Amino acid sequence: MQQERTVIIAVVPANVDMHNTEILQAAQEADRDGTRTIAVVTKVDLVDAGAELAVHELLLNKKKRMHLGYHAVKCRSQFELNVGTSIETGVANEMAFFGRHEYWRRLPVHLWGVPKLSERLVSILQDTIRRSLPKVIAEISTRMADTQRELARLGTQLDSPGAQRQQFGKWVNKYSRLMEAAINGRYCDSAPSPKRQRLMDDVRLPDSSSWEVNARLRAVLRTEENCF
Repeated sequence: MQQERTVIIAVVPANVDMHNTEILQAAQEADRDGTRTIAVVTKVDLVDAGAELAVHELLLNKKKRMHLGYHAVKCRSQFELNVGTSIETGVANEMAFFGRHEYWRRLPVHLWGVPKLSERLVSILQDTIRRSLPKVIAEISTRMADTQRELARLGTQLDSPGAQRQQFGKWVNKYSRLMEAAINGRYCDSAPSPKRQRLMDDVRLPDSSSWEVNARLRAVLRTEENCF
């Protein structure tokens, strides 16, 4: 219910106090503005005599107003289910019930019956998708970019001998460059800056003793340690 892209169908029986039903209270907490909640009122055939007017007013959204309003349906009874009444026959019986009832026949036709409920739900869902689409597209773009970065970190796909040979060649070349850099006292693939180059040139003595070689190595290490 907390997912803002879902349509909340709050099903409440007509023969109870609908104002205090837990489902409507939970829907109101999850959907503060009520833009994605519709109340479906069932068991209208079980409403006590004399209580029809109150339910009628509720279905007209005159009491406990909801942004998307209410919709009344009459499902197949337990007896009809037991004898195997089909869905089509159940819908026909529902239409006949609303058409002849003293109170329910006064309702606008778009507020009762399973077929009209289906149409309303489709319309509500389309509106919800239309509102959410820009955000969904943005989320998809972000996730695709994240996935591409993760794939890039995994490296080249090694699903063929040719790709494996190519990747192995890259590793060998990189290893060779690192070994050459280590021998020369350089620990950065990029060219040294002018300042680094001057320092490296200064410590290159034509007749280097062991002490001078060590001094040069220490100087180069200190210069290159950040890059390393």
